[in-house]
Formats: sequence, structure tokens, C-alpha cells
Amino acid sequence: MASDGQLVDMTAKFIEPNAIWSMLESKNYAGQHDSQVVLLSAAWLRTQRPTRLPERQRLPPEAIIPVRSLRAIYATIEKGMGKMTKPLPIIAILHANMRLDAGGGTHPDPEGSLLEAIVKALDARWAEFTRRRGGNQSTGVTDMGVFLDWSSLYQAPVDDKGKVLRRRSEHEQRVFDEALPELHTLFAHRLTTVWMIPEANAPIGPQQLVYSTAWPTYLRTVATLVKPSNLSDANAWPQLLTLGEDPDAVKLGRAEQERVERAPPAEPCSFKPGHKLGHLEGMVDLIREGLPEVICQALAGIEELDFRRCGWGDEDASWLAVVLPLCGRLKRLLLSGNHIGNAGASALAGALSSTNLQTLEMLALDNNEIGDAGASALFQRMSPNEDSEVILHELKTLSLSNNVLNDASVTALSGAVIGGALRGCKKVALDGNPASKATVKAVKKALKKKR
Repeated sequence: MASDGQLVDMTAKFIEPNAIWSMLESKNYAGQHDSQVVLLSAAWLRTQRPTRLPERQRLPPEAIIPVRSLRAIYATIEKGMGKMTKPLPIIAILHANMRLDAGGGTHPDPEGSLLEAIVKALDARWAEFTRRRGGNQSTGVTDMGVFLDWSSLYQAPVDDKGKVLRRRSEHEQRVFDEALPELHTLFAHRLTTVWMIPEANAPIGPQQLVYSTAWPTYLRTVATLVKPSNLSDANAWPQLLTLGEDPDAVKLGRAEQERVERAPPAEPCSFKPGHKLGHLEGMVDLIREGLPEVICQALAGIEELDFRRCGWGDEDASWLAVVLPLCGRLKRLLLSGNHIGNAGASALAGALSSTNLQTLEMLALDNNEIGDAGASALFQRMSPNEDSEVILHELKTLSLSNNVLNDASVTALSGAVIGGALRGCKKVALDGNPASKATVKAVKKALKKKR
């Protein structure tokens, strides 16, 4: 088992700013200095309002925001945001027509509709970036960096008939080849913001976004892995949005954009042949082989997973249970407001009995559909037995409010609190269940005895 320091190092790529700065910093390529990725200036997009972006090779210099400027803005955010999360001033655009093929491709947004949606969203949400939530205090944000593949990576454009209009130079190809394997970091990083634009004619709303090709599906998969929930009061701004319009051309309002139902963390082999996503068009080895490494590294040292109100049922909870043992430093697991029932609770119980999850301090399963069978499985499988002495020593808070727990499962909970897996628990929330007041009172009494 990896040490605590090793787990921290594994996940640093997805939670520390330096991983992103490194991607944007200029490097020496055989005497020629260049950056793997450049970002568009949000201020430039809002003032110039271009209708069609050129490929990176033809971008005007003023369209690019230097990394030194982004570093300076982020330093100001750190000073001005108090205890709130301090996201990087970077937005990565995820869309169905991404041009990440080494052989080049046609312009992904020839009519400028995608660009128009981005600029409108920047205008509508600019105050979120520049003013601290809950007041008028400045966050220090004066500009943002926007990743849009066509203008952020070196391209080899072709026309509608497939004729190559311009090939990458040897230098450009080398920079592109080095950028592509690291691109997932820009989307998966906990501190970046990702705006997802659905495929044309795809239904839009709170449902999980689906793409029909491999690259956008892969980047969506990693983008929803460890980012904070939009429901968190500690967020400076929502870091995961769905932009666009629904089939009836009803413009998505602010609330609809933010109501993103995130899929559970993917099973590491999801993109391999014979697995759930192995059939997608445009699959490359970089995706097949890259996902297992991304999932393992991103989860290894993560301290919080927040999947509240994602619309999850038992199957989704079971998929989460598959990867939970990868989390060696997890402290807070928030699953409130879903549709998890007995089967999902039982699957989670199996994962929580793993020795890798002994750092867990808070488990929120309130406002689900867990009954006696699921709750009993949860308490029994988390408790030590002949073959295991696993006890969740660090678990202090357990929330099971507004489920369907009756006396039988609450009685089992009393045993877990008194002498089982939950002996270190200090707070248990059970309000809103059909269990009798007397039984709930017994749990509270057991908690008081330990103080």
C-alpha cells in the first residue's frame, strides 16, 4: 500500500496549480521557445467578439493571454477569496467537434455558433468571476484564459473535401504531439472550469451529457471526476457547466446550466474493447491506455468526492463502489439527494469495508431511498468480523436523514455506534425516517455515552 506522501504526490497533478502552469509555460524546442498550449484572452473575446476563430498559427498576438498574467491573477484570487475555493482563472471548452487528430481536420465551428455561445456565457457570468460570492468585494480576476482546441493547439486544417490546406511544420507537430497526452489534465484538474457544449440536436438539461465520439467522451469523463460540486457554498463560481440550447430552442438559463448530473467515476477499463465505451468512433490508444492511469492518480490522494443531486440510482452507486477503494486519503463522501436504494447501499458498504478508506470522516447519504436491507448491510459490512478488524476509526459524521429506515436498521446502527465500525462517530442524522422516536433516541443516547 502506498504511503500518505506517495498518495499526495500521485494526485498533485490534478489539484496543484503547478501542473497547469507547466503545461502553459514556454519550453525550449531545439532552440525555439514555445508553449504546448496557449489560451485565449476572455477579455479579448468579449471586446472583439470574433465570428470565426483562426487556427493557432494565425492567431493575433493580442488574442493570447500570457501565463505570467494568469499567474498574477491567480495570486490575487488566493489573497481575496478567504476560505472559499480558489479556482484557476481558466475555462476549458468541451465540444463534440474537437480537432485532436494528428492528421488535422476541418474547422469545428465554421458558422461561429459555438463561439457565440461561449462569448454570451462569458458576458452573462463575468460578475461571478470578478466579484466574490455574497458581496461586492473583488476577486482580483481581470481576465480569464479560455482553452478552445482549434486556437489553443497547433492545427493542420483541411477543407470540406479533405484537402490539406496547411500542414504543421516539424516544430508545430512536435509541440502538438507533446501537448496531446497532457491535455486531460486541463479538463480533469480540480481547479479549472469546464464548459460543456452538447452535440447538435442533443437533448439539453440536467441529464448526463453524452457524446458519440471518443475524445469528447473521454474528456467529459475525466472532467467530472474530482471537481467540486456546483452545490458547494465554498465554490467561488460553478466549475462545471452545460452550455447550449435544447431542441425547442429554449435558451438554457443560469440554473439549467449549473444543474449538471455527473456520471459516477468510470471503471478504469471503460474505453477498452468489449467494455462500455470501447466502441466509440475516433478511439486511440492514448485514450484506452490513459484512462486507468488518470483515474488511479486523480483518486489516490483526493480528500473529497461530492456527488450530491446527480440523479444517481443503485447502478451508479455500484459503479462508484468499484473505484472507491482507489481513494487512499478520502475524508468526505457526499451522496445526498440521489435515488440510491438498498442495492446501491450494499455495494457502497462493500467498498467502505476496504482498508484503503480508513481516513473517511464524513459520509452523507441523506435524501436517498435506502431502506432496512440497505442500511443493515451498510452497518454490518462496515463492522469488524472474524476475517477483518476494519473499523472506520475516523468517521465522525453519518447522515441518513430522509430515507426509509425503520426500527430494525436503526437498532443495527445503535450496535455499530456502541461497539462496531462506527464507534468513533459523533454525529448521526436520522430525521425524516419512519423509524420510531424511541429507537432514534436510543442511537442518540449511545452517542452521548461515548462523549
